[in-house]
Amino acid sequence: MSRDRLQELQSEARGQDHQSMPMIPQPSELDPSSQFYQDVRNVEQEIDTLRYHIETLSRANQRSLQAVGDAQTQRILTEVENIQTDLTTKINSIKQMLEHLTAQNQHLPHSHPDSAARRGRTTALTRTFQDTIEHYRDVDHTHWSKTRDRLIRQYRIAKPTATEDEINSAVDDERAGQIFTESILASTRMSDARRVLRSVESRQREMRQIEKKALELNALFVRLNEIVNAQQEVIDTVEIQVNETVKETEAANVQVTKAIEIRKSSRKKLWIISIIVLLVLIGIGIALWQARSNPSQLTSMQ
Repeated sequence: MSRDRLQELQSEARGQDHQSMPMIPQPSELDPSSQFYQDVRNVEQEIDTLRYHIETLSRANQRSLQAVGDAQTQRILTEVENIQTDLTTKINSIKQMLEHLTAQNQHLPHSHPDSAARRGRTTALTRTFQDTIEHYRDVDHTHWSKTRDRLIRQYRIAKPTATEDEINSAVDDERAGQIFTESILASTRMSDARRVLRSVESRQREMRQIEKKALELNALFVRLNEIVNAQQEVIDTVEIQVNETVKETEAANVQVTKAIEIRKSSRKKLWIISIIVLLVLIGIGIALWQARSNPSQLTSMQ
């Protein structure tokens, strides 16, 4: 792929980014919650763009392994470097956006009705970003492994008698690069040793860049885990508070139920006592009535 074609593709990608990015309303036009979810949509779009760049990198890596000649190899390696630069810029941008969302959440009271939902959304978004970064690392590692295998084949061609330890030292250790160089230049099996040497140096430099990028992505993973943990701590706190509230509500319901049962029992006892008292009064009334109706019986009894 020519440099002009690369620039054309990159221009199309940037154009798609701008076309797919909706107009962001000003903060004054939105309430805080609406602005938060608008920011979330922006991050989602940026992650989609990041995935596109990663797939573009994967295809460019494949072409670099199939390149023939110094000119084509260097052209594709330059393309790869440009894509890597775009990826780094995009990753840093998304990281800053997630940190901004995290800062917004930290200033939100736990009692806010959207607190748990916003923190949960930020956590989910961060994990999606982590999955995308993990895919990026897989693409880089796959290319690193294939590049290393290619260097091993070239070294064996240059020095068929080389041992495994010697090959590994020449390929993996930067300080052992001179051994690789001398073996290639001294080889009688190579018709164009210097051309092969330039290719080897380019591949070794590419491997070192991938290793450096892997360290940077590892550091990014640590930071993303911190963001997730910060959100999760608050979510756990909210869940604990909710569970405590539920328990207190359940306990209150039990007490209310007991009070209702006691009240019902008290009413029942009151009715029984009232009936007994009424029966006693009726009995006394009957006795008095009979006494008044038969006074002679009362006198004889005296």
